[in-house]
Amino acid sequence: MGPKPPICPTGFVVNPTIKTQYSQSWFLNVQQEILDGWIVEVGYVGTSGINLERIDDINRFTGDLIDGREDRINPNFGTLLFVTNGVNSSYHAGTAEVRRGFRRGLSVQVNYRWSKWIDTSSDTSTGQFQDNSEPGRGAQDVDCLRCERALSLFDIPHRAAGVLMWAPDGVGGKKGSWYRLSRDWQISAIFSGQSGRPFSVWNGAPSNVVNGRNVGGDYNLDGGGGAVGGGFYDRPNAPAPGTIATRFRRRDFLTGLFPASAFPAPGLGQNGTLGRNTFRGPRFFSLDLSLARSLPIRESIQLQFRFEAFNALNNVNLFLPNADLSLASFGRSTQAHDARTLQGSLRLTF
Repeated sequence: MGPKPPICPTGFVVNPTIKTQYSQSWFLNVQQEILDGWIVEVGYVGTSGINLERIDDINRFTGDLIDGREDRINPNFGTLLFVTNGVNSSYHAGTAEVRRGFRRGLSVQVNYRWSKWIDTSSDTSTGQFQDNSEPGRGAQDVDCLRCERALSLFDIPHRAAGVLMWAPDGVGGKKGSWYRLSRDWQISAIFSGQSGRPFSVWNGAPSNVVNGRNVGGDYNLDGGGGAVGGGFYDRPNAPAPGTIATRFRRRDFLTGLFPASAFPAPGLGQNGTLGRNTFRGPRFFSLDLSLARSLPIRESIQLQFRFEAFNALNNVNLFLPNADLSLASFGRSTQAHDARTLQGSLRLTF
């Protein structure tokens, strides 16, 4: 081959023999009425994802830049993103639910899920997760997809949710003032709480080799690291046991979980030993409330007033922390989900 062109074109290629992605699911539920109108249900659900989409820069190899020159597998091209199959996933969950159908103006449903989700890639396109700063990416080492097998970005071990709705039929006799004032109201509450999602610690900086030591990123010197759309994605070595905490409080996500210095850089041209999605982000809790009343105007015309409060307790639900070692904000959550939102509405139905 001749010398490498000064400007290398990039490419986006889809495998012409790509297979159809599919999943297999199985479940078992048992339910029993324990009291008048109250039902308890427990169950198990499993899902296996097969031939799932994978996108990766395949024009790279570990140690490419050790000699100070970027050769790539095909030196006539830069990044070559290749869409193909290769990702598998597994999901297992135990579920429990208590519910009471609408009766005497009251309806209740509360459920809990305990689960585990494992895959080799979760986010093949940047931005699929609102609270995640990590880019869509392929494998750290393009030749070792199995090295990416870990908890999925979708993994939420514990989740509880509930819905309560109360629509009283009125108080007092059906011709009294209290009855007219208290009828046609509807009060509802929805709550949800869950574990934080996992995240990886990574380095998005290019390499910077000084006196035989890489003080930048791109630890394996492959010229990319799998970040979709360009950039670098390499994980460092795992910290020494006992040097950092493994469980965090909310204030830790604001002040910083750990220093970047706790994560050693791998040897020149080597992959880091830190696994994917090894840390757990902040928990999430929200309570939504609504109050509504329908006022009959004529036989076929009604005016409904509704007042709603989303995240009524104004709980601070933080985003996942910035996990890029090259950022000054590394280890801190600098954004949060929506604060309390109030809204009112009028609706005329006819």
